[in-house]
Amino acid sequence: MSRNETSPKIGLQTANPFEQRAATNLQSGTLLWIGCRDRVAFRDAFEFCERNVSQIAYRESLEEAIERPASDVRAILSCHSNDSTRGQDSFRRLTQQHPIASIVLLLGPLCAGCRPSPVDAFGGTAVAWHAWKTTLPALLQHCGFLADRTEQPVSLVIVSRDIAMANSLLAIAETGAVAVAACAPESLSRVHHFDEYWWDDSAIDASSFRTITKNVPRGARHVWVSSFVTPKLHAQAIASGFDQVITKPGDFRRLIQRIAVADQAFERNAA
Repeated sequence: MSRNETSPKIGLQTANPFEQRAATNLQSGTLLWIGCRDRVAFRDAFEFCERNVSQIAYRESLEEAIERPASDVRAILSCHSNDSTRGQDSFRRLTQQHPIASIVLLLGPLCAGCRPSPVDAFGGTAVAWHAWKTTLPALLQHCGFLADRTEQPVSLVIVSRDIAMANSLLAIAETGAVAVAACAPESLSRVHHFDEYWWDDSAIDASSFRTITKNVPRGARHVWVSSFVTPKLHAQAIASGFDQVITKPGDFRRLIQRIAVADQAFERNAA
């Protein structure tokens, strides 16, 4: 079936597994972390960043961040325990020091949606303290973050009932040197000898997570791609055998990392 057909039945499509494509160039700038790293709400996120970004600069306050500027800052993560919008002038000065840095606001449990909110005052992308695992990693790409990598698949199947979504995932998969096919879940019995499966949420939900091993080879890896992911659903998916959970839209660079061979090795430094 050609990609432009609109038939409701999703057939198989195969890409050339030997076509060579340029690997994704991941950049390795500094993550500037501002705010307390020891609070319960922020501790796990800080430890994750410390382990996974190429370079992290810790500053306890905006004032310290301005007085001791870090170098090559590509992302600024500012912790907010509550809805206070104090420090706007200082934050503006900080962003002027680092004009190409993306802004991430890590919002604590006392952020209750008051207006103006920290996002209204400071801009950037808000990440809730309890949901950082599903959103923060995708925001650290310019800081050398590499998702936990398994062996690069030789072949993969996209399982979806949504033709548009299947075609989007096919386009991503075809950026790697892998054989790729797409099918509806009812057609999985016709697909053989693939070692990775990308499950769209149109094909599987939490109630049927335990069925992912049906009609697939033992030892295959699984990725769930969903528009609705909570910490509970994320944990449930991993416990059911999924290797990774991807949130859509906006998290697809993590899929590219699964099939791309990184051409750089990063060393983590402190700043």
